[in-house]
Amino acid sequence: MKRLVVLALAIAGLVGVVPATSSALPPGVVPGPNSITGTVTDDLGQPVGGVFVSESSFTASAYTEADGTYLLTGFAAGSEVTVTASDGSGRFREASSGPVVASGLEAVVVDFVLQPYPTSGVTGLVTDATGAPVDGVSVQLLEFFGLGTTTGPDGRFTIASPFLPEGTFTLYVDPGFVRPDLRPVNVPVTIVAGTTVDTSVQLDQVAMFDLVVTSGGAPADARVSVWSAANFGGVVSSATVGPDGTVSLPILYDGDYYLEISSLTAEFASEFFPDTVLRSDAQRFTITGGQHVAVNVELEVSASISGTITLPDGSPGDFTMVGAVPVGLPESQFFDVPTCNRPLPDDPAGTFRKSCLHPSVDWVIKGFGLDQADNGYYPDSQSAANATPIAVDPGQEVTGIDLQLRPKSPNPTITGFSQQYFVTGTTTAGVRIFGTGFPADPNAIGIEADSSNFFFPAVDITVTSVISPTELIATIAVQPGDVGAVPIQKALSMTTSIGGNFYGGPNLLFGDPATQVASISGRVTDSRGRPVANAGVVLLGSTLDVFGNLVQITATTGNDGRWSAQGVTPGTYTVRFDGTETLSGQYWRQKSRAAEATMVTLRNGDARTGINASLERRGPVKVHRAASRYQTANLSFDLVGEGLSPIQGGFRVSVVTPFGLFPLQAEYVSPTRLHVTGFAFTGTWDVVTEWTGNDGLTKSTTCVQCITVYDELGGVFAYENFVYPGTTTTVVYFGNGLVDITKVAVGGTGVSVQSFAPTDGGLAVTFVAKSSAALGPRTVTITRIDGSTTTAELVVGVPF
Repeated sequence: MKRLVVLALAIAGLVGVVPATSSALPPGVVPGPNSITGTVTDDLGQPVGGVFVSESSFTASAYTEADGTYLLTGFAAGSEVTVTASDGSGRFREASSGPVVASGLEAVVVDFVLQPYPTSGVTGLVTDATGAPVDGVSVQLLEFFGLGTTTGPDGRFTIASPFLPEGTFTLYVDPGFVRPDLRPVNVPVTIVAGTTVDTSVQLDQVAMFDLVVTSGGAPADARVSVWSAANFGGVVSSATVGPDGTVSLPILYDGDYYLEISSLTAEFASEFFPDTVLRSDAQRFTITGGQHVAVNVELEVSASISGTITLPDGSPGDFTMVGAVPVGLPESQFFDVPTCNRPLPDDPAGTFRKSCLHPSVDWVIKGFGLDQADNGYYPDSQSAANATPIAVDPGQEVTGIDLQLRPKSPNPTITGFSQQYFVTGTTTAGVRIFGTGFPADPNAIGIEADSSNFFFPAVDITVTSVISPTELIATIAVQPGDVGAVPIQKALSMTTSIGGNFYGGPNLLFGDPATQVASISGRVTDSRGRPVANAGVVLLGSTLDVFGNLVQITATTGNDGRWSAQGVTPGTYTVRFDGTETLSGQYWRQKSRAAEATMVTLRNGDARTGINASLERRGPVKVHRAASRYQTANLSFDLVGEGLSPIQGGFRVSVVTPFGLFPLQAEYVSPTRLHVTGFAFTGTWDVVTEWTGNDGLTKSTTCVQCITVYDELGGVFAYENFVYPGTTTTVVYFGNGLVDITKVAVGGTGVSVQSFAPTDGGLAVTFVAKSSAALGPRTVTITRIDGSTTTAELVVGVPF
């Protein structure tokens, strides 16, 4: 039998001093030859029970009785051993005897005096603003999870532990539901080794917003929310006003806040205080201490706008396809503005009624195409900037607003820039942006560069004119930023917004003011020479961008099968044709692997043409067979199928078991074969193969119970193991046959198996020791599928 060792922190307070009794040893046990006995006491001379005493090779071990006595037996006469006493409570240091020679004539006596660990901590008094002590308040050291207490009736608290390091930490005092009129507070405390620091805390009264909300001179039916102004950090307090129109909302922490008043009826309009629909225009209140802020709110009578929405073929749309947008509102805040639809039962199809509108602003009506048409603004505009504003008065209903949507356009793409590298601290006008599917209205096109990483500069891109559906003119303003001294070393990813819908794009590169560009184009057809529309083309560069990814440029074929990428950085590229749902993709020229592809080298000013592809038709992907026997630690097999392609978005292969999904590595070999490697738990399982189609959707096929995994590794537990009462610990079983995990058992009481999980090469079993009644060794039995067993020892309550 092998023993188990897992290193764990001692948990203070689990094994305490047991009062002495008259019994020196268990009944009927008498020290004799070839034994070691003794008593374990603390530094005050008091006996300590529950201490683990063992000799160095673990040939013999025991726990001290309540009176501190112990007995070790079974030594060979004349053998030299070292005896160690270890207290699992964490109160005392470990003690060792040094070499002891066992006697064949009488018991050898070895007594231990355990020295306590020095205790560090913090103590103090918690009071309210009047100086009165506060009972039941939670006090925690935030940096040490679970290390805390509550104040007593006298308001005092103490947190102490022998394991606290020196340093400055945060004492969090939270009155919670005990005293909701008081504010929580963070107090810095400096812990000194072996010292209990005295820190007294006074809790302030909570701050309050006291509101009176009326509408039409009468108490309003509304809900008030307090928002944190820090990065629009969310609602921190919210409540419905009372019958008298009043409500008070507590604020626990200092900071800046703003108010949102939401009408609970359509008769009155919701707003941000004071009298605005834009949260960016709301008044900010700076709250410090326990101040009270009185606010009076009068809600406006709401207005409405009604009309019809029509699809491009003349058929009526749906009222849910219409939104009302305040003039000047950024698209990102559109859904922050409360409005409502109020169609009537007898309204004809296509009728919309936008209600709950605030009369303090003018509104524009926006139609959402919902994949049936392009988005559009009333009367026939692609952007809010060119829409016709509609002014409303309190209680007014504006009618006759009829909006017809335009036919659906292809999603726009961006393939490159006339200037590939930009310098920080400059503004460059007249930059040409190449791509496809650009609308005629420049205000409908928003181009954003992701500058969330502070190492990159902030970039503002403004489209000034549209030359054609494939070319824009823009101004790019680059704020000063850290782009480094080395050219071509920084990049920002881009997204493009057409009417509020965002699409991907290439990177903007920074660091080199030189204008270095090239272009590349070609045509994609099927095996019969017919043009292939909407096929993806990807140029994979041979150099890495700052994100560690290969430089990548994308394009899409038009209805004539032609594609082009303008403003391409000179360099060497691999060209990938992604194909369609019915046509298999390939690399240039007619290669299935990137490593076999013919590379394309572009120099400054090159206009490379003739990068063509002829795509073969492919059948549906199916995976229907796998080999049947593999070792757990080195899983390696082939999946046999049909219609496989290396560039369908990548394959993901997983083994499905009752214990979870095990992802495997899948490598394309041929149109009929995938090679799979990885780890799976023992058993007979389904194998699921997933891939991403050119429509962006995840597809899958399942090979039902087509793989049986055997665990053919030897060994038992990976480590010797100790577990402390009240805690859990995990050990690893290294196999030696198929394991029936429903038959992992622990002998004795107080210890149970909490969970199982596969691990690389075996089985991780988590044990929990429930209480001090679990002290002592336990036998763990693991049963294999064939009925044979393996055992190991789990020792409870022993520090290492």
